[in-house]
Amino acid sequence: MKIKVLTLTLFLCALTAEAFAVLPPQYYAQYIEDSKIKATAVVRSVKVISHRNAVDHKKVTFSLIKSYGPEKAPETFTGTCSSVNKRWFEGPPMLGPTLYYEPEKNEKVYVTVKDNDGDITSYTPLTTELEKALNEDISSVKNGMGTVHYK
Repeated sequence: MKIKVLTLTLFLCALTAEAFAVLPPQYYAQYIEDSKIKATAVVRSVKVISHRNAVDHKKVTFSLIKSYGPEKAPETFTGTCSSVNKRWFEGPPMLGPTLYYEPEKNEKVYVTVKDNDGDITSYTPLTTELEKALNEDISSVKNGMGTVHYK
């Protein structure tokens, strides 16, 4: 009986550990690739819609600068994300598959969103170099873990 309980406990621990683990980079890259909205945009508003422990769940409203997806992004679109609430949490980044973003009003970004009002799948501050890569050689822009980078 003790062996059965021990085996079951180990099995459940293994399942739980996997659930809280960071997923492979390919998972996040594919999540970005599958997003319907891919655009440069300006953050117009950031609203906390829920709070749990040290994490705020936010709704971010964007104004389109330029659309890069197969379908044109709306002139105004929204996405949701999680942010670490610095007032409640000091320490290393949170663990697990969730990515955390810190959107700021009036920030120019390259953002991907699963669909309008869906999850933000990547959020990258827009630099001159990134904008140039997006406009001149989009194939040089690669998906990462919740962000994009370019060669």
